[in-house]
Amino acid sequence: MEFAKPVKVVNYIHYNPLKHGLVESLHHWPHSSFHHYLRIGRLPKNWADSRFEISRGFGE
Repeated sequence: MEFAKPVKVVNYIHYNPLKHGLVESLHHWPHSSFHHYLRIGRLPKNWADSRFEISRGFGE
């Protein structure tokens, strides 16, 4: 499996609560490894703040 595929799957999983309207920001979803990636500096704090980002698809 190429590197890009697992990254897309993780992004897709992280975006699900936002995509389905369960939260306005992923910062409010406590059941995600998203917070871990923020703490260790692998993702910027604004990584998922825009619903526009959802339009990128992430595997759909």
